[in-house]
Amino acid sequence: MATVREKAAALNLSAFQSPAQRPPGFSVAQKPFGATYVWSSIINTLQTQVEVKKRRHHLKRHNDCFVGSEAVDVIFSHLMQNKYFGDVDIPRAKVVRVCQALMDYKVFEAVPTKVFGKDKKPTFEDSSCSLYRFTTIPNQDSQLGKENKLCSPSRYADALFKSSDMRSASLEDLWENLSLKPANSPHVNISATLSPHVINEVWQEETIGRLLQLIDLPLLDSLLKRQEMIPKVTQPKRQPDLVNNRNYLDRGILKAYSDSQEDEWLSSAIDCLEYLPDHMVVDISRNFPEQPDRIDLVKELLFDAISKYYSSREPLLNHLSDVHNGIAELLVNGKTEIALEATQLFLKLLDSQNREEFRRLLYFMAVAAHPSEFKLQQESDNRMVVKRIFSKAIVHNKNLSKGKTDLLVLFLMDHQKDVFKIPGTLHKIVSVKLMDIQKGRDPNRDTASPPRFVTVEELLETAKGVTNMALAHEIVINGDFQIKPVELPEDSLEKRVKDIVHKAFWDCLSVQLSEVPPTYDRAIKLVGEIKETLLSFLLPGHTRLRNQITEVLDLDLIKQEAENGALDISKLAEFIIGMMGTLCAPVRDEEVKRLQDVKEIVPLFRAIFSVLDLMKVDMANFAVSSIRPHLMQQSVEYERKQFQEFLEKQPNSLDFVTQWLQEATDDLMNQKYKNALPAAGGAAGSGDGPRLDPVAVQNYAYLKLLKWDHLHRPFPETVLMDHSRFQEFQLQLEQLTVLGAVLLVTFSMAAPGIASRADFAEKLKMIVKILLTDMHLPSFHLEDALTAVGEKVCLEVSSCLSLCGLSPLTTDKEAVLKGQIQAVASPDNPIRRIVDSRILTFLDTYLASSHQKPSAIAPGGLGPIQKELEAVAVKFVRLVNYNKMVFSPYYDAILSKILARS
Repeated sequence: MATVREKAAALNLSAFQSPAQRPPGFSVAQKPFGATYVWSSIINTLQTQVEVKKRRHHLKRHNDCFVGSEAVDVIFSHLMQNKYFGDVDIPRAKVVRVCQALMDYKVFEAVPTKVFGKDKKPTFEDSSCSLYRFTTIPNQDSQLGKENKLCSPSRYADALFKSSDMRSASLEDLWENLSLKPANSPHVNISATLSPHVINEVWQEETIGRLLQLIDLPLLDSLLKRQEMIPKVTQPKRQPDLVNNRNYLDRGILKAYSDSQEDEWLSSAIDCLEYLPDHMVVDISRNFPEQPDRIDLVKELLFDAISKYYSSREPLLNHLSDVHNGIAELLVNGKTEIALEATQLFLKLLDSQNREEFRRLLYFMAVAAHPSEFKLQQESDNRMVVKRIFSKAIVHNKNLSKGKTDLLVLFLMDHQKDVFKIPGTLHKIVSVKLMDIQKGRDPNRDTASPPRFVTVEELLETAKGVTNMALAHEIVINGDFQIKPVELPEDSLEKRVKDIVHKAFWDCLSVQLSEVPPTYDRAIKLVGEIKETLLSFLLPGHTRLRNQITEVLDLDLIKQEAENGALDISKLAEFIIGMMGTLCAPVRDEEVKRLQDVKEIVPLFRAIFSVLDLMKVDMANFAVSSIRPHLMQQSVEYERKQFQEFLEKQPNSLDFVTQWLQEATDDLMNQKYKNALPAAGGAAGSGDGPRLDPVAVQNYAYLKLLKWDHLHRPFPETVLMDHSRFQEFQLQLEQLTVLGAVLLVTFSMAAPGIASRADFAEKLKMIVKILLTDMHLPSFHLEDALTAVGEKVCLEVSSCLSLCGLSPLTTDKEAVLKGQIQAVASPDNPIRRIVDSRILTFLDTYLASSHQKPSAIAPGGLGPIQKELEAVAVKFVRLVNYNKMVFSPYYDAILSKILARS
């Protein structure tokens, strides 16, 4: 058996120099070399993959450096790709701590820059503004001399691991401090390093793929060919390394002034000057205030110059307008986290030059928008001024309304520290794909079922079936379902095209009717269309009306009258209006009556068609309400049949359902075992483990949907048509949880008498509900709202106590009550967790009993919100029961296999 020394000799340089040359069967968990190997591979990857180049910071050039955020991205990707710690999720914050450890042990060091005239602290920052440099530059031994020979990764590792402060045991301890332990897999094979071209292609492909999952883009070509669509931005005509001495002096003077003032506003503004033309920088220098202490005049001068430049150049993000629309739509719907990830993906597709310029401008905007900073305009808020001036410098999309543009710009300003980071989801996707490519596997393989080709006809047929199934499902589930007229946005391309075409048509009709003699060809065709529409409104028993329409609107007779000059268009229009009044719904009586006031023929025909379109919608809604009772009887079989046809064409359409039910089974099994352990005692080995009821597993699985991570996890296929409803339930329950926690805290601290006053409890509940109304919006801040709730609750409680003849709350009690209400903002707050647990228990009880009527027993401590909770429970149970009726055969088949294995 080999000794430790022999193992060390066998693994000496081969394990450290190239991760691809690790001996077969080597485990990263083997001590003392497991942690050593991981650190060595991290150093090797960082040195070979991070972009090291000359960079400028605060108008000063720094050679051979890299930025902190890119180092985090490289190490994050490396750890995820090689799975040193198994399938555990590694937060980005822990990767930052790994970088800090490398910096502490002099693998790299911070570039000596100054912020506000002071040296930066030696703390690693996950930022695109922080610069770092390897302590020695790879592949330059000859230039550095004998004292700097620690250049290769193996030498870095050698020096690192031989130091008295950083041995293998301490490396293991560091992983434990990070709550990470190397996985015990015996084989972690890493093949030869892929070329940068292949890696970049994978990053680009997966970035676009992930973006398409978050945003529905109608024009995919614009995204795939984005480089061709990016406008050529006119840049200042100067060489970055050969600037004019006068211009260089002006920029240096401004930089020196900024360093002497210790002002973040000035620092961020002067960073933006790098992208301004030289003549504008010279003008700033010449117009510099004579009194250097007048910082307000300096800021006004800089702001005017920057705003002037960016108001006249092409917008930085003026491409891929559909992405703008998608992100804005996510923000409008309150999906802030998804919008942030989509923004991060979108900005990753930018070229490095535009990305860096946009980063600097956005940073300046965020600083300048702060209310405590220099007042930009006396009559306006800084935030609104920055938004108004720089909106067009960021995005100028004609298809994006002003409100959505403002929302998008404000969102970018509020999240400027996060939008340039790479999402962890993308890291995982890319790591898995690169691992597949390295191992020679097809990265696009379908692990659930073998791929097969489908024709366009099959694809269209499948899509049609899914659409019909979704429509039938919506009619049955949504009792308020109605078809609404299509209303195109005022500034949309479709609306403009439609208006132009309609105007051209009606202008042609007007010209024909103005001729002498008039030409009635188009008018007769319109009468024919009106005739067909009126006949479509009739029921089978409307024989008299059918004969009347056919007789009066006889097209052959009308043509003969037109040819002989005997056609009376006004008389026909009068008959059409009268028949429309007979057939229309009462809600359209006013529209039909207004038609009688239109005297000109062309405007009259145009108005008639407009009202007929509304009548078609009314007829469609009448048909929906008529077939709903019959559809209810057949919908279960119809949806199951449609899904079965879809499943035959897409055999992997139950993959996410299987995963969902498997997780629910595992969770319940773990709970059963925990509860059984104390009671089982010494009989644990008898083999009689806890058994699960399939119905209980299904109910628990439905409850898991109320806590679903919609951002990072796909929804199960069988409940996908109700995705929005489950999201709405989730938002409602989150609001009820906060509301219940606030009321529980309030009544527990107040006098016992007022808690029993129904009028006071109802009034207090309505006040808190109003203050939490916008909880689903991205602009809502729960902490601020709860601060206002605390103030109002204390006021109401003191008022009620006074009315009851009791002493109002003391100052100390008010402070405690406000603090406890404020603490509810945290999801980990004990009171909030108790209320959340009781709500889920209540819903589980409803599911188990299949009640659709309110229960007479209120859940413990949730009496004040009983009415709202029961309303949600009834809708939730109704939706779940219907889903069970449709898909229970599939659930039973999947659970039978899962429970048999368990």
